[in-house]
Order: sequence, then structure tokens, then C-alpha cells
Amino acid sequence: MNKPNIIGVGGNPRNNGNTDILLDHFLMGAESEGGNTKKVLLRNYSIESCIACEACRKAGTCIRFHDGMELLYPEIEEAKGIILGSPTYNYNITAPMKAFIDRLYPYYDFSDERPGPYSSKLEDQG
Repeated sequence: MNKPNIIGVGGNPRNNGNTDILLDHFLMGAESEGGNTKKVLLRNYSIESCIACEACRKAGTCIRFHDGMELLYPEIEEAKGIILGSPTYNYNITAPMKAFIDRLYPYYDFSDERPGPYSSKLEDQG
């Protein structure tokens, strides 16, 4: 049986902060249950903010920016689970985590009507 790939995405801009420690513990738990894990620290990637051009709705991937997300999209598609970790800055997630989440927009399938129902292209990952 193949071990599921689990990605831990850390949004802490500071090295070795509490969120990094918590993310390590979550990934250790996933490994102890038989998962293959990978830790991704957003501070090591340059990720542009989404500009809502919606070209990704037709293309299935972001075609506007050629940045760190191009490296992460294949990892996300192979994963059976994603763990997100972010400290709270000014009562919200960090800017790198917000950019990462916004750039997951290509994985949504929308109906033609607006606003309408939507689903995820990754929902059958297991």
C-alpha cells in the first residue's frame, strides 16, 4: 500500500518560531500514522499575490505569474492532505499564507451561474 503524501505548509516569516515547532509535531504525527511528509516553508518561496484575473479558471493553473507556486502546484496535486500553519499577525494569518491560499484558486470548479455552487478539483484525492 502506498503511503499518503502529506504537506505541511508553514506561513511563519520567522525561522524556528512556535508555528514551525507546531507544524513539525503535526508532521511527526502524520509520519507515525504511515504518511510521507514534506515541510514547505513559505518564507523560502517568492509567491505573488493573486490579482483575480481569473485566467486560471480556464487554464486550470495560474498563467499570470511564474513564481514559487509553480514549484508547489505539483506537490499539492500529489498530496492526500495539506496542513496549514500560520501565526496570527494583526488578528489574521500572515501575508505569505494569505497569498498561498489565494493562489489555490485554480483548484476550484465553479458552475456557470454566479454566485453558484463550486467544488474542488482535488476532492477525490482520498
